[in-house]
Amino acid sequence: MTKPLISIVSPTYNEEQNVAELHTRICNAVAQYEGKYEFEIIIIDNCSEDNTVRRLTDIAKKDPRVKIIVNVRKALTVRAKNIADKNRITRPTKRQTTMLLPKMKPICPNILSIGRNPGSCA
Repeated sequence: MTKPLISIVSPTYNEEQNVAELHTRICNAVAQYEGKYEFEIIIIDNCSEDNTVRRLTDIAKKDPRVKIIVNVRKALTVRAKNIADKNRITRPTKRQTTMLLPKMKPICPNILSIGRNPGSCA
């Protein structure tokens, strides 16, 4: 039986110092559900001017669940899910759910904690 697919989509912009932590937190948050669901992690870089894309590429080489979309011009963050769908990285089906994460705040211990608002640092 095929496991339901959950796509986790997150935008980035000049986040070279944070993308490894983002990946770690996503992996930790989904680890307890991996037997029940399949996961893909889609990171959409918004034309970063630092080494974000290079760091994402290094992460994707080690984790085949990670897919990267690099915008060649800046786009609105709210368009991240639409960009993922348009590029056919996610293929919406009856067995798929897409979760859009807010932009990660550098020091935010609660982000990606199950049962809490992922955008809350309170």
